[in-house]
Amino acid sequence: MNHERRAQAFPKTLERFGGLAGGTYGWLDVVARSRERVELQTGEDFVQLDRAQAEALRAAIDAFLGLSQSAEEVVVAVEREVVVLVEEPSGEGGTDEHRHGRAHGRKRAEPR
Repeated sequence: MNHERRAQAFPKTLERFGGLAGGTYGWLDVVARSRERVELQTGEDFVQLDRAQAEALRAAIDAFLGLSQSAEEVVVAVEREVVVLVEEPSGEGGTDEHRHGRAHGRKRAEPR
């Protein structure tokens, strides 16, 4: 009979923050205690949050720091075309305008 031992999934450290201001030790561990509970640990104490409490904490921090964005607030980035002009030594014939199809230094229209 083959009995496999599964590694215990919990507790599992999700994140460790060190060198923080305040507190005796200046660190904070975020530990998953179970699928439904997360624990915030300092060097001296800890608090456990269930799923609803963790979501409320995340929402409060996101709102305070301006991290949450609605669809209207998302800015769409537009890639701009970059044109590199290589200046050839004079005597090659032709002008900048003839070689590149436009006058040197003239900007292209910005995309909208």
